[in-house]
Amino acid sequence: MPKKPTPSFLLQKFKPPQQQVKLSQRTRLLKLLSQAEAKSLITAVSPAGYGKSTLLSQYVEMLNQQGNAQVIWIAIDPSDNEPNKFFNIFSHALVHHNIADKQLINRSNSISANTDYDSFFIDIVGILHEVKHPIYLFIDDFHFLSDKVILHFFNQILQYAPQQLQLIISSRIQPRLEIANLLASGQMQMLQPEHFKLSIDEAFQLYSDQFSQSEITAFHDKTEGWVVAMQLIAIFHQQHPELALTSLLNQSIDILDLYMSEQIYHKLDANVQHFLLHTSLLDRFDPLIANYVCEIDNSTQLMSQIIPFSSLVIPIDSQQGFFRYHHLFADFLKQRLLQEVGEQTCRELRCKAAKYYANNDYFEEAVNQYIRANHIESAIALIASAGGWELILTRGIGYVESLLSQFNRTQITNSPTLGLIQCYLYLKLGEVNQASNSYELAYTLFKEYQQQDKPSSSRSRDFSIIKMLIDLYLDRGTDNRLINTLTELLETLEESDHLGRGVVLAGLGLIHNQLGRFEEAHSAALTSHQQMQLANCWVGINYNIFHQGQSLAYRGRLNEALELFKRASKMAKEHLGLDSGLQSMASCLKADIHYQVYQIEKAEELLASGIKVLESKDCWHDIYAVSFKLAINIAIARDDHNLCQHYLQRGYLVAQIRQLERLEKLLDVLSLKVTDKFCHLDKFNQLNSQIIRENYWETPQPMWFVISEYYYVIANHYLSRNMSNQALSYSQKLSLLALENNQKIDQVKALGIQCLSQFSTGNEKKAFRLVTQMLELASQVGCKQVFFELPNHIEALLLKLNLHSDENQLSSEGNRLLTWLISELKKSHQAQNNPWHLSSREQQICPLLSQGFTNKQISTTLGISENTVKFHLKNLFQKLGVINRQQAVLALATPK
Repeated sequence: MPKKPTPSFLLQKFKPPQQQVKLSQRTRLLKLLSQAEAKSLITAVSPAGYGKSTLLSQYVEMLNQQGNAQVIWIAIDPSDNEPNKFFNIFSHALVHHNIADKQLINRSNSISANTDYDSFFIDIVGILHEVKHPIYLFIDDFHFLSDKVILHFFNQILQYAPQQLQLIISSRIQPRLEIANLLASGQMQMLQPEHFKLSIDEAFQLYSDQFSQSEITAFHDKTEGWVVAMQLIAIFHQQHPELALTSLLNQSIDILDLYMSEQIYHKLDANVQHFLLHTSLLDRFDPLIANYVCEIDNSTQLMSQIIPFSSLVIPIDSQQGFFRYHHLFADFLKQRLLQEVGEQTCRELRCKAAKYYANNDYFEEAVNQYIRANHIESAIALIASAGGWELILTRGIGYVESLLSQFNRTQITNSPTLGLIQCYLYLKLGEVNQASNSYELAYTLFKEYQQQDKPSSSRSRDFSIIKMLIDLYLDRGTDNRLINTLTELLETLEESDHLGRGVVLAGLGLIHNQLGRFEEAHSAALTSHQQMQLANCWVGINYNIFHQGQSLAYRGRLNEALELFKRASKMAKEHLGLDSGLQSMASCLKADIHYQVYQIEKAEELLASGIKVLESKDCWHDIYAVSFKLAINIAIARDDHNLCQHYLQRGYLVAQIRQLERLEKLLDVLSLKVTDKFCHLDKFNQLNSQIIRENYWETPQPMWFVISEYYYVIANHYLSRNMSNQALSYSQKLSLLALENNQKIDQVKALGIQCLSQFSTGNEKKAFRLVTQMLELASQVGCKQVFFELPNHIEALLLKLNLHSDENQLSSEGNRLLTWLISELKKSHQAQNNPWHLSSREQQICPLLSQGFTNKQISTTLGISENTVKFHLKNLFQKLGVINRQQAVLALATPK
């Protein structure tokens, strides 16, 4: 696995160029910049050689001397015009200047700039708003940026960033940004080429100790104030004072390339010429890479000979460790190199640079140089040696998207390695059908390579693992055969293949959970966790925490499961921020635990923040099943039929798009539950008839989640209609399945149906015994919500049990639960005092709303965030059937 880029390499992009030649302090232009400090945008636009970067670096120095501002400098290279790479650089810049913490870098690596842009931008704006002092954001060479996502980012920065931020752009062309409103409102300062030409006074100030007044005048007229041309002539005259200035001015300086050739390049010795040409292919260089590419050991000495030409060879840091050529000079040198050695040698030099970068952990630069050399196979081989598709797990989605963006569609399609990476990338972005199609293409090509004995950087192991993942995400083949296949695959993997073994073991943990084998699932997930730690793959660790937590939750170990889900949530937040697929999975799983322990409002908040994201992200059947079942249970608890239908429709859409047959069958059962709740008996019978004819009853184990829910729904249906024998029959089936799979909560549910069935037939003694067992098991597990899902006469049974102390053989924990339930069930069943079925938090908000409190005032009064206030207001408006605050106040004041 490649190491993270060495910070010193990226740091060079965050340092303004250090000009070493004698320069005029551009007082006139600096004054313009200072006067524009309250404006949102400054653009410095001119062709190369007009001194844009010089001026802005002087402005940076002036701002730093003031000491009350945060100055950020980002130098853009042509290869930075890719959203994921640019956002990674931007994140590094904020971290470098202590504006953000390192989590932002992890997040930028792990998201897709195209699909996760909104949440990433919100994070950036939030970070910038936390900075209390002025921020000056310099983007040098902005003309290299044309990607629509990046340009959209800057448009939004100008729109939503804090007032104390000023964006300063240098560019050869006018930036393609939405600037009309800024111009109209006077919030923009534009510096054009005319601004940058040296005035005659500035020329006198700069060259008065070198030339006479008449010479400077002629000098200025000939160059028309073009900064770089004046600098070059002055430098050359310093080196050759025996030549009259007029003779220099009469030469072909109007053609800059010719001047650089005649007056600079050919005046240098052969060793320096060789050095200049061979390093011209590098965007930035230091003596080490220069020695490697030029195959010399005296780069430092040669670089000292070109220091006098510092207007063309620009030191990036004060130690002059890294250099870059002025763009005009670099273009001249590259053209000269091509003419002298030919394209093939130029490519070989780039390959040499790529090898240096690869050996020194500059992985992205190495790939970029191979591609620019048109050595596509070398680039692919380097990516494969770094892990191929595994880079998505170890380095992140955005990182790999950035790598793939350097290849064209044909190159990706014609490479098994790149095709497999694209396949897994589709999978992680939630595009499962495209992933399956991409896999088939890549695998077919891989087999052709094998048959033709063509060299390939792909391995059978990679295709086996990705095939397993596709099958799991598409919910295909969850049975013993797949377990056997994965067990055999595991045996073929080397002990040192930690990531491969970790992925396969995670797959086994997932399948065991789906088959109701929770002990085996927990064991496989723990072993996978260890392998992922050895592979330093935090994403894999996150997944295994989910598998471990679900195996515990299914068995009713709710507190342990909740702690694991909190841990997973914290880990996801540290790496990805608040709006990630992993964070959303954790939110939904935590929500389910909170629901089970009768914390419905908390469950509702967490579910709302997670389920929408999962519909478009990397996710699998188990979490969808838990999430949509929870959503519909909460909607039923809220007595909201429309919301039930809404979630059913969303669930069916996910099942259809992702081809999740078991999710579709679960939704059928949940639809049955909704029709029963809202008394649609004909539809209930029709749906039930359809369900009992499904063929999954012949192989029930992979469908345990669906079948247990079906037994519970049918048992409750019969119980509510006083059909006690039928209710008992289905509750016993539920109990057997729950005992077989060691599912404590389902055991509690079965006992609840059974005790009420006995109670309704007058068998109080048996009912007392069963409800006692239910209370004891529920108190051990911590589940409470199940009591509120039962018919209302559960309250009467609990009251009778409490009165018959001789029948009450409860432990202290059971008695505490009994006392709490009697109190809470009474409140729950007094619906007439809360006709809109408002939650306790919503009831707290109502009087504040009626008093005209703002969201911020409500937030302060109740000690909750404004976002939480908005969440509860949205639910409140829906329940009241209104669309704004005024209508809500009126509805609350009108008796229902």
